[in-house]
Amino acid sequence: MASKLIFSCLCGFVIADWDDGNPYVLDPEKAHLPRSKQKKYVYHPDHEAMCAIGNDIPHICLSCRHPFKVDTMKPRTTCTKCKSEDIIPVMELGGKTCPKCKKHILRVEGGAIS
Repeated sequence: MASKLIFSCLCGFVIADWDDGNPYVLDPEKAHLPRSKQKKYVYHPDHEAMCAIGNDIPHICLSCRHPFKVDTMKPRTTCTKCKSEDIIPVMELGGKTCPKCKKHILRVEGGAIS
């Protein structure tokens, strides 16, 4: 079962994420394409989710607020936009200082459950 968390700040910054990320399998019919184009996302309750070989984990850059995904099969340590090393998985934002206003602490609220 997956649950969605919403991270918000008094300044109006809001970002949400599912705790299971974006698990994927590779589509054999697309084997001729680059790996990134072969991905088929498989979410709960799809039975294929048990066969996932990788996961695109949503991250955010704390320097420029750019959201992006990090593939567990091809990890990265810098922002895809500004190249800062100050990145964090979205699911770890709870209790952190807001990346927008840099003043308030982010609140965490439960959202939908799948």
